[in-house]
Amino acid sequence: TGEGKTLAAVAPAIFAGLNGKSLVVTVNDYLAQRDADGVGQVARYLGLKVGLASPNATIEEKRVAYNADIVYASNQQVGFDYLRDQLA
Repeated sequence: TGEGKTLAAVAPAIFAGLNGKSLVVTVNDYLAQRDADGVGQVARYLGLKVGLASPNATIEEKRVAYNADIVYASNQQVGFDYLRDQLA
């Protein structure tokens, strides 16, 4: 559907990022990339670090992404990363 869910998530994500950490989970990698690039500009303007856990990232790149104030990732990516970290 439209952009309503994306825009509705901006304020809570930034608020959580300002108070610790925020994980924004999308349904696919395209939306995670789009939101990290587009909506992430607002967070970066406020001095927050924005990370993207993408499937093509190396382990070190994902570590940096997950340590950001606001992390964007697909539900599939979060699941795979969690299992990889727990089973390793």
